[in-house]
Amino acid sequence: MAPNIRWLVCCLLLPLSANAASVLLVPQDEKARALADELNEPFTAAKLTVKMAGPGSPAVNCLADKATRLACLTGIGEKAKVVAVFVVSGAMKGNKGVLTLEMLAGGAVVKKESTKVFKGRVKQQMKGPIAQLLKLLPKGEPAAPTETPKVVVTQKDPEPDATPQPAVVEPLEVADAPKRVEPVLTPRAQQPNDELELRGPAPRASKPKVAAWVMTGLAVVAAGTAATFGGLGLAGKGRLETAPGGVSPLSYSEAQALQQSTNTQLTVALGTGIGAGVSGVVAGILWGVE
Repeated sequence: MAPNIRWLVCCLLLPLSANAASVLLVPQDEKARALADELNEPFTAAKLTVKMAGPGSPAVNCLADKATRLACLTGIGEKAKVVAVFVVSGAMKGNKGVLTLEMLAGGAVVKKESTKVFKGRVKQQMKGPIAQLLKLLPKGEPAAPTETPKVVVTQKDPEPDATPQPAVVEPLEVADAPKRVEPVLTPRAQQPNDELELRGPAPRASKPKVAAWVMTGLAVVAAGTAATFGGLGLAGKGRLETAPGGVSPLSYSEAQALQQSTNTQLTVALGTGIGAGVSGVVAGILWGVE
């Protein structure tokens, strides 16, 4: 498959997730972090982007003080612009373990749920519990009712009667009116350029095509951005698919990081590519109209 056709197919198959909602995962310790790394796919299946709090980050430090942890995590979630914060706890013991998710949203603890998981099956086993938790996310708060302005009516003095009274017209003495003299119109002699002036269209002032130039520039910039990020994303995808002898040279964490950056680059390429197309169409319309 040619590179251009392959890039186009990838763009058509990618979901429009540039503006997808995000969640913040806060592992309680390093053992829980290993389980949290497995939750990227279940949240992605629910059309959510995962943000992970790193070791020693302010979000992880919020867990130390139980009295202020809720307010602390709520503030960090608002700054990170996420729909919910999930505190991840638990650990694997051999081939099995228990994973606990505590969901915080709207400044309150929504629910805490524990699930038994088995090694190698965490992603599949957590899709159902995560979907059930996301159903409990609070809906948007209703807008405050608009107060109807009060109208104060005061009594006014009665207005005087505005009924027009008939006017009394005094008879006037009319003098003899002068006789009307009809003007004599003399046709103007035809000039040599009269025929040209009647047939030729009136000149129209040209308008500056500022809007058309602006939209054309935006289309070119967006197309360049889409091509750049598309090339980076395809390069990352090629690294992920490279497996000499059936074994990938990347570690699990490297592959996870490369997968996330590749998805982001291809998503940006898709969004800017669509923007370039729309800008190009608008620019064509403006060039034709102006």
